[in-house]
Amino acid sequence: MVVKSHLSLAGAGKYDHPKDPCFHRIFRLLREVSANPIEDMLRLWDELIYDYLIGNTDNHPKNYSILYDQNLRGIRLAPAYDLISTIIYEHSATDFAIGINGKFDMSEITRADFAAAAPKAGIGARIAMQHFDQLAGNFTAALDAATQELSLQGFSDAERIHDIIMRALVIR
Repeated sequence: MVVKSHLSLAGAGKYDHPKDPCFHRIFRLLREVSANPIEDMLRLWDELIYDYLIGNTDNHPKNYSILYDQNLRGIRLAPAYDLISTIIYEHSATDFAIGINGKFDMSEITRADFAAAAPKAGIGARIAMQHFDQLAGNFTAALDAATQELSLQGFSDAERIHDIIMRALVIR
């Protein structure tokens, strides 16, 4: 089941309410229905950090789903999907579909916004920022390794894409 439909967000389109504060509602949904709310909330938190790091402004609620177990009793956050760095495309949107601390423009969102958003999501600030710092701290090395591997495999745009992502990250 797609999270957007479970949250009863109006409209059939992915972007009907691009400034809708669904951030809090998604975390509340996981807190209320997940068989393991702490783990699922931290996984969602990590996905939002990753979206921020790679510049994925296509992180609308329809890209988050919940899964039922085989007995239809346990509900869990589905594995992440549709994770793409939209900033690599010319004329791509700069607003995230899911805002952080009430901000949507990726150039305005900072580490401090994640720290302020954590308690609103129901996650302790210390653990939330440990996750942020770990993901952010490992991001450049992981991107460098992926770029090198893709270049070795003949992907000619790997360096260009790497540079776009890193430039956008440095600005933030």
